[in-house]
Amino acid sequence: MRPMPFPDDVDIDRPSPIEQLQIAFSVHIAREIVAADGILDIDEMKLLMLVFPDRLMRSCRFVGPDTELTEAFHRAHVEAVRTLPRILDTQQKLDLITLFHRTCVADGELHPKELSVLKGPPASSRWTPCCSRCTSRASTVASRPFAADR
Repeated sequence: MRPMPFPDDVDIDRPSPIEQLQIAFSVHIAREIVAADGILDIDEMKLLMLVFPDRLMRSCRFVGPDTELTEAFHRAHVEAVRTLPRILDTQQKLDLITLFHRTCVADGELHPKELSVLKGPPASSRWTPCCSRCTSRASTVASRPFAADR
């Protein structure tokens, strides 16, 4: 796999605050993509472990001793949804979209449900939280990457 500026250029032991927001946002979307087709594929899991290694997730305090996502992860995700659309430049946004596309095709096919995660829900759809911890209305934007740019 060809290296990518994000997340390959992140200092695994000291990600910056902005990189931590990018990581939280990316992990959240990648998990939605992996779950979208209802099939947990080993190649998808390998990609997630390669892109977001345990050491990186621990340095951000995003996983606890039991490898469950922490409250710090969920707070960072909500903050990422609010902040990233305004502060990332076009190339940084394209890097994230490329990462999400790679996640979609990690198992060798692009499932329509995985693609729908990238497209996001129709603007007219009602909001529902993505998980029990992401209860902020801000989570809606996470399923529509960079909606503030549209």
